[in-house]
Amino acid sequence: MPLKETIVDHNSFVLEPHLNFCDCQMKAAVLEDYGKPLAIKDVQKPQIKSGEVLIKVAACGVCRTDLKIIEGMAWKPNLPHVLGHEVAGYVEAGEVENFKKGDSVVVNQYYACGVCYYCRIGSETLCTNLKGHLGFDESGGFGEFVKAPERNLIKIPNGVPLEEAAVAGCAVGSSLHAVKKSNIRANQTALVQGAGGGLGVSTVQLLKLSGVNVIGVGISEEEVKTAKRYGADNTINVKETGLIEAVKKLTDGLGPDVVFDFVGMKETVEPGFQLLRPGGKMVVVGYGPEPFQIGAQQLTMREIELIGSRSATRQDIVDVLEMSRKGKLAPVVNKILKLDEINTALRLLKDHAAVGRSAIKF
Repeated sequence: MPLKETIVDHNSFVLEPHLNFCDCQMKAAVLEDYGKPLAIKDVQKPQIKSGEVLIKVAACGVCRTDLKIIEGMAWKPNLPHVLGHEVAGYVEAGEVENFKKGDSVVVNQYYACGVCYYCRIGSETLCTNLKGHLGFDESGGFGEFVKAPERNLIKIPNGVPLEEAAVAGCAVGSSLHAVKKSNIRANQTALVQGAGGGLGVSTVQLLKLSGVNVIGVGISEEEVKTAKRYGADNTINVKETGLIEAVKKLTDGLGPDVVFDFVGMKETVEPGFQLLRPGGKMVVVGYGPEPFQIGAQQLTMREIELIGSRSATRQDIVDVLEMSRKGKLAPVVNKILKLDEINTALRLLKDHAAVGRSAIKF
């Protein structure tokens, strides 16, 4: 059963509503040209209006989607632009009802309308009237401050480190979202493609909490060691071992019940689909520039379910923060860097040299 969000009844606060933050400057890593390194420079702080909150960024996770935006693949914001959508920080100012200055919060990246069909059923990532998207078209967490609607703030439970809370907003929340969509059950077998990355290693943990047998797949010894460390029952380094033969051996020739693909490339999706046992499910979270092929006859005759999973809902973020508070889940942040090291963090990610998640900490 999904955890229930606890709504805290605070008094109404008015936090310095008359200050004009537009005229103040902050340090940020700025995308000025697609395909180029980010530039560290002074930019204007976000200007808040009624219903919005100014947040002093404490930590921001570095996501592979940031790389895709830089390369002009996933999203094309107007340049210059500040990226970063995995944000945790402190309430700084704003006319708010449920938060006070200094509260530590995670920002839900989707500024959803709250009234469309998808928002009403709790699928705000599919909102048909999206008001903004943190780090995509709204200035993001690779700067010292961000602004967000009050409804997008989620209070961080006591005891959860800020850098771990930051990645809960995307990496860990997205993992939980994918696991929920799979409806996988205890004692079933899951194959996790990209098991050493930020989403993959979180998924391994979540699956083990559900009593699932996990096979973690990576492309380096460090990735498979990380997957093993966080609970994978078996691991496969595809640079050294043939994937199909190894998985068949581990599953008595049947294949896994569910494949989670956090890579989304032709070379991972197609063999993963081939490996699924009849009645199995493939959950695709990652995506690349090239299309992949899945045979319609195999899809129907073997009754395979192909499921897309996009990011995390507010409830997913609340759930993983609560799991972290209780010590059931450990968001993996292996590298903490300063803002002026952002291009190093991006290069490590591009070279698959960063297992788990990297985060910028202010």
